Amino acid sequence: MRVKPLLPHRAKRALPSRPRRAVPGFTVFLSSAVGKIAAGAVAFSLVAACLISFASLQSAGAGSAFADNEPAVDANKIGDLAKQRQIAMDQDGAEIAAKSSTETALANRQQQLADDNQAILNEADRLEKLTEFLWPTEGPLSPGNGYGMRYHPILHRYRLHDGIDITAKCSQPIYAAQAGTVVRVTSGYGGGSGNSAKIDHGKFNGDQIATAYLHMSKNMLKEGEEVEKGQLVGYVGSTGLSTGCHLHLSLYKNGKGTDPLDYVKQPVED
Repeated sequence: MRVKPLLPHRAKRALPSRPRRAVPGFTVFLSSAVGKIAAGAVAFSLVAACLISFASLQSAGAGSAFADNEPAVDANKIGDLAKQRQIAMDQDGAEIAAKSSTETALANRQQQLADDNQAILNEADRLEKLTEFLWPTEGPLSPGNGYGMRYHPILHRYRLHDGIDITAKCSQPIYAAQAGTVVRVTSGYGGGSGNSAKIDHGKFNGDQIATAYLHMSKNMLKEGEEVEKGQLVGYVGSTGLSTGCHLHLSLYKNGKGTDPLDYVKQPVED
């Protein structure tokens, strides 16, 4: 086998550099201070322009992306909606206030009606009590001595007993069964009535009513005197045609004697 002989290494020869052709005027300009400043200004302007363009592209892109997701909002429309909402809220507030005022007025009216109704009931009760006749003195109805025919213990014959006898102690006070005007007063024997007084009470349910108190030991009234219900009339006695201390109570309805128990009720013992 034949071996090629090694050739001696040849160093490469460097090519001579071609001298660059300089532009005398421009080179001188750049090397000067003014040229350096102008070059810097141009470079700054280019950088600023690039930044502005980039920001514009970013803004446009962001605006485009936002616009793709959210609708555009009209400021005037928002203002109108706010005004409409405020008006609606004001109307709701007015309605609520009116409703509250109405409810308060209704509650006040209901309370007033309740008070008026109670006042009417109280007045009716008062008037009813005014029409009630008091039991004129302490003591029960004497047995066998009510209104009607009876055998007279002194005259010894039957005749009308035109009233009721109330068993009572001597000098016990006697009170007016009802308010009215004294129309008659007797003293002494008084035709058998003894010391007595008659009081006209006016009309009750269309009927003229009067009461008389007989056989008193002392009369405290004068003819023509106005008396109140429960006022002192006199004291229990046994004057006139009488066998002992008691009160004889007569009642007249439209001028005629009638049963006093139709108006005067004996108290119920507890």
